[in-house]
Amino acid sequence: MTFARFGAALVDASRGVDRAYQVFDRARSTIVARFASDRLLQAYNDRVYARTPVYQPGSPQFRSTFFNWEAAAIAAWFPRPPARVLVGGAGGGREPLALAKMGYRVTAFEPSEPLVEAIPDAGGAIAAHVGRYEDLPVVRSMVRREHVDLGAAPPFDAAIFGWSSYSHIRRADDRVAAVRALAALVEGPILISMFLAPLQARPAGRIATLAARLHLRSPHDRFGPAIGFYHLSTRDELYAECERAGVAVVQFSDDGSDGAWPYCVVTRGA
Repeated sequence: MTFARFGAALVDASRGVDRAYQVFDRARSTIVARFASDRLLQAYNDRVYARTPVYQPGSPQFRSTFFNWEAAAIAAWFPRPPARVLVGGAGGGREPLALAKMGYRVTAFEPSEPLVEAIPDAGGAIAAHVGRYEDLPVVRSMVRREHVDLGAAPPFDAAIFGWSSYSHIRRADDRVAAVRALAALVEGPILISMFLAPLQARPAGRIATLAARLHLRSPHDRFGPAIGFYHLSTRDELYAECERAGVAVVQFSDDGSDGAWPYCVVTRGA
């Protein structure tokens, strides 16, 4: 066997490492999504997102502008600046900064304290707080180091669930509660983006099939080391959760192609 043929055989054999990792990754996703506690998953997300460059202002990878689908939804449904907008799951401030550039006044909250500290105030246009959806209407001020009741202020004119933050809420009841809590603080539209389950799921592998038989795995719950826990919503599930939260879906997009993202716009009393 020539050296080239031996090298080719060795490289081909190394594909077994890739297959082994795929098996490990699927097993880890199943085990963590099913058995990890809420506190563990929250701590993991706080840790990972706080050190991810794309969420850190000042990093070359940080993006401070809207995606096209966000810009289109905001242009179609949001009141004009200088309306007041509430942004949850704000990360390092991508959506708040983009809103501030348009002239909006923004209140943002995010569970990761290092990310909140990194959000610029944009000349006083952004007030950033530490908080989770499940804690609303109470958040913690980074400036005064005290708790703030967002419900004590006049209602916001619009709100955004930060990019895919809706899908990081673990249970249906908690997603309903989050929408209800945000809607109680807002008079206008709320933009929600999410991970959407594919209409035609791929055939389940052996690990997924075994996990389902043992009731270890929800078909739509996932864990990924880069993004933590996330839930794949279906259209019917999303509509049902919004109805339970007392809001109506006025626009829904399931476009998951390049440059797009599944999202919906909801309002109270529609």
